[in-house]
Amino acid sequence: MFNSTIENRDIIIASVESAINAISDTGKIDEKISLLQTKLEAASEHIRSWVSKNAHCAMNQAEYETEYQKRSEGYQKIADELSKLEKEKTLLINKKEEAQNALNILRDNKEPLTEFDEAIFFSLVENIVVKS
Repeated sequence: MFNSTIENRDIIIASVESAINAISDTGKIDEKISLLQTKLEAASEHIRSWVSKNAHCAMNQAEYETEYQKRSEGYQKIADELSKLEKEKTLLINKKEEAQNALNILRDNKEPLTEFDEAIFFSLVENIVVKS
């Protein structure tokens, strides 16, 4: 299969690069991350202001605790969403690097292979399933 791609390598490289860039674009994720970071800062400030109010004013502690829990849960929900998006972005970046590495192998090898190349094999094969 590798040797058959050598014949059309320039066309394949251009097509795959275009696909890699389209699939691995993190622009929308970056926008969401930025928005969540702003929300997280606001949620943190709400918690700080609530704690400060409790420190400076006589408050019903049961009401304080209920509101504090509500604000903390809101903060944690935003933090979890942010963490999920950051993981998603990291996964996209890693997949892009893997695809670029495979593409670089095609780019660097201009001649058909005449013997087994272990480095090329392991860089192109992610996993192998052996069935009985």
